[in-house]
Formats: sequence, structure tokens, C-alpha cells
Amino acid sequence: MGNIGRFIWSTGPVLCVLTVMLWSGHFIAGRIAGDTLEVRPFQLAFFRFFSATMILSGFMAVTWFTGRRETIKNDLRLIAQHWWKLAALGILGHGVFVSLIYFSLYTGEVPTIAVLQATMPAVVIAAGFVLFRDRLSGQQALGTAVCFGGALLVISADAPENLLGFNFTVSVRWMLCAIVAYSVFTVLLRIRPAGLSNLGFLWVLVAASAVFIAPFFGVNVAQHGMAELGPRVILAVLFITLGPGLMAAYFWNRGVELIGSNQAGVFINLMPVFAGTMAYLFLEEPIKWYHFAGLAIIVLGIMLVTRRRNSGSS
Repeated sequence: MGNIGRFIWSTGPVLCVLTVMLWSGHFIAGRIAGDTLEVRPFQLAFFRFFSATMILSGFMAVTWFTGRRETIKNDLRLIAQHWWKLAALGILGHGVFVSLIYFSLYTGEVPTIAVLQATMPAVVIAAGFVLFRDRLSGQQALGTAVCFGGALLVISADAPENLLGFNFTVSVRWMLCAIVAYSVFTVLLRIRPAGLSNLGFLWVLVAASAVFIAPFFGVNVAQHGMAELGPRVILAVLFITLGPGLMAAYFWNRGVELIGSNQAGVFINLMPVFAGTMAYLFLEEPIKWYHFAGLAIIVLGIMLVTRRRNSGSS
């Protein structure tokens, strides 16, 4: 690893920014794959998780044959003991979440989807309170409510009657379900078995997702035919698998390790900026006033949530 590599790997904010850039690029690649290349959501999700499973299996094999067999043996033992919990985690936080993202991208525009995802830190707080009765202060509750208000502004799409009649677009509905799924997954990460390595943990999550999506993939292919696996489709799948799927996971975990989850979570607010800019440049999708206004309100809400949590931990 060169000097630049060592600098990146030892600098938490840089790793978090790179992670958010990869996540934003995921939206663009998913949109292009679904809209331009006509790869249906379940097929794209299966290609991603199958490829990731094969790559991670290769890493585990290398770990085994380079003298670290005890690590793999320990991982396999823990996976066998807790397989149903780990499989459920993987299906919820990877298989279901990513599939819902692709369905949302298949029917909607990137700027709206990216702004909605910025609410995720607040939804995680709410999910922790609902599922585990995690402490929720008055300021955290206010910040969560403010975030939801910003999301509602974006959902309304400059038409308040959409809210009054719950007349949400199909893309928004998919994205809201995705946010809830990943927030619950994040809260449930506390049940991860102690001693399970990052490699083993990520492998079982993506492998379970591939198995879960396989039947939907088969039905989809039977109904609509297999997507044409031309060079552009293969390139999109490789980017989605290696970038947002694998590199981002390691970058994010390292960034959280260096600067903590509270500070790292703030960088998620950059997603609408990066994704919106990429969508404008590569997809010519417009960024409208309610995207900016909604994002500003959401950032304010996240500041309320994060500030309280930081002060409480000091």
C-alpha cells in the first residue's frame, strides 16, 4: 500500500466520503441498468449477490490457504450455530433492501430517492426505540420528526394533495419500504455473534441474499427472459458488486472504526448532493426546489439527533 493508500485507510472522513460517493454511483448505475440496459430489478440484484458471493468465497479460500485456517473454522462454526439469525439479517438488510432500491430506481428519479435515503439515520433511531426501547430523548424525537417533515416535502413533489390522499408514486413507496428494511437491519446488527470476522459476516449476508433472490430471479427470467449480458451490463454489474457492494462496506466499517458511528453518520447527508449531481450530469434528471428544501430540513433534523447523541456520550 503506497502513501496515498495509507493516508486514505487511516483517515476516517476521507473513507466516509468515498463510501458515500460509491453509494451515490450505485444509484446511477442501477438507474442506467434498469432504464437504459433493461435489466429487471430481481435480475440485477441476483447478479450482484451471486457475483459478490463468488468473490468473497475466493477471499475466504485465500485466507484458508495462507495459514489462517482457524479464522475460517471459527467463522464457519459461528455461522452454523447462528445461521437462521444471520440469514435473516442478510435477507433483510441486503437482499430485500437492495431489491427495493432497484425497484425504486426502475420507476423513479435519483434525486428524490437520494434525498429520501438521507432520512435513514433518524429512522434508525426510531426503529431502535420501537424494537428495543432504546433511549429516545426529546431532542432526538424532535429531530426525527423534522427529518420526516423534510421527507414529506420531497414526497409531495410540489403537490400537497399527494400527501392528503397518500398519493405517493410507486418509486417513493418502494424507497420508503427500503429505508424501513435497512433501518431495522441496522438496529438488529447488535445480534451479530461475537468473534465472527468481517469477511465471514459479509459472506453469509450476501450468500443468504443470493439464495433468497434466486427463486424470484428464476420466475422473472421465465416471465420476461434473461437480460442480454453484453459488455455494458457486465461492466455495470462489476461496478455495483465491487464498488458499492464490497469496497464501500469495508470503507464504511473502517471509517466508523476511526471516527465513530455518530460522526460517520453525518456523512450520509452528502448522498443527495453527490447522487443529485451525478444524476444531473449523467442522466439529465432535474434537481427541483423541493429537493433542496427537503434536504435542508432533513440535515437540520439529523443535526438535532446527532448533537444530542454526541453530548450524551461525552
